[in-house]
Parts: sequence; C-alpha cells; structure tokens
Amino acid sequence: MGQKVTRVSQKKRQARYQVELDGGDAFSVSEDVLITFNIFKGTVIDADLLAQIKKAESDEQAYQQGLVYAMGQRRSTQQVAQKLQGLGFSDAVVLQTLARLEEVTVLNDQLFAETYVDQIIHAQKMGPHGAAYKLKMWGVATDMIETALVVFTDAIQLDHLQVKVPALMQKYSSSAQLRAVQKTSQYLVKQGYDRALVQKQLQSYLAAQSVADPTEWENLTRDGWLAVQRYQQYTGWEFMKRFKGALYRRGYQLDMIDEWLRLYQRDEFNS
Repeated sequence: MGQKVTRVSQKKRQARYQVELDGGDAFSVSEDVLITFNIFKGTVIDADLLAQIKKAESDEQAYQQGLVYAMGQRRSTQQVAQKLQGLGFSDAVVLQTLARLEEVTVLNDQLFAETYVDQIIHAQKMGPHGAAYKLKMWGVATDMIETALVVFTDAIQLDHLQVKVPALMQKYSSSAQLRAVQKTSQYLVKQGYDRALVQKQLQSYLAAQSVADPTEWENLTRDGWLAVQRYQQYTGWEFMKRFKGALYRRGYQLDMIDEWLRLYQRDEFNS
C-alpha cells in the first residue's frame, strides 16, 4: 500500500512544488518531475514510485545546477563535473548530467577551448603555452587544445611582445640592463610565450636603444657606490675582486664596471 497525495502546492520559488502525503510525509519536486510522474491530489505513491521520483528529482537538480554553472560563464566538462561532485551528487548522476548538457551544446570542450584562446589573444593576457597549460588543467583533451591554438600564430605573439617587452624593460629599469633582460625574459616565458620569440623581440628592442644608455650608467653609479661602502674595509686586489664580483652578479658588463672603477680610483666623480 502506498500513500495518497493530499495536497500539491506551488512554493515561493518558481517551478517548485510541495507534495504532501496522507501519511504525514512531504517532499518537493520541480515542475518537470511533477508533470513526468503525473503527480496530483489523489495520486497513490508507493515506495518504488517514491524512489523513482526522488531519483528523477536528484537528476533534475543536478541538471539545473550544472546548467546555471555552465551558462554563467563557459566552462569545461571537467569544471562542471567537479562542481557537481562538490555539491554531493553521485558519479552516476554527474555523468548523466554531463551527457544531457552536451546534448544541448551547453558543454562543448572544443568550443570552450577556442573561445578561451580567442579571449586570451584579444586580452594579451598570456602566450599559447600558458593557454595550453590552463586548458589542460581544466581537463580539455590535448587534440582539442592543439586545434584551438592554431590561431595563436607567431605573428600574434610578436604583436603582444612588441608591447610587453618595452613595458617590462621599463619596469625593471632600476636593474642593470642584463638583469632587466633576464627578468623580462623569465616573466614572459612564465606567461606562456615562446622563448625563441621572446629573445627575438628583446634583441630587436635592445638594438633600437642608444648604444650608450645613460640609464645603465646611472644604475651602475648607484650600485657602484653601494658596493664601495660595503667593501670599504678591503684594499687592493681583494677590494677589486669583491667589487667587480658584486656588480657583475647584478648584471653589469665587465667593461662598464672597469670604466667606473677607473673613474673612482682617479677620484673623477668628485672633480
């Protein structure tokens, strides 16, 4: 014997209904589940039917949660799966939900990857290797990633780098030029740009700069006086060894260090 439905009432939340049974039990269902199982006042619900209704309701909740999550911002299949698992849905329900979302093209990892790469290109946020890393982390298949990255050409990377290299070199301008180049290269490679293209753009940038860069000499002068103060207790070869080593490690060229040291020893900075 089952329990008879005594009342079906719409809840404040749209498309949700409260179902009350004569045994005192009650449960809520979505409008779709209500219609699917033809639940109305007088319907007799036994244990088997109630289990089917609850399963259908769980499936529908998972679908709606996945739909909202995937529609708010395009997501990968893995991202939606992880979200649903985090909400406590079983693996079977999650797999079924993913299949439903793929059927209505809400989930499409190829389109997701292509959209993401397009966004990255226009935002100049990172290079192709960085985009590939992100997509792989989100569970997108390697072949889909490779297809999506076809549009991220070397020419586009160089367009990005023509803007990024000067900005970063300016950011690191308080360092020796060699150190600034190293920092710029490391940052851009970490952001996913091709190492060879980064080096090519850096070479182009440096070639366009003045041969005698006053900023480099100003930085050397600043760091040179700091090194003089640090090693003032030493004399002769010991002083020169420590002085040159400190400035060389900071990225200055040895010929510039030697020239500065000659001027310092002749006391020309005070003349």
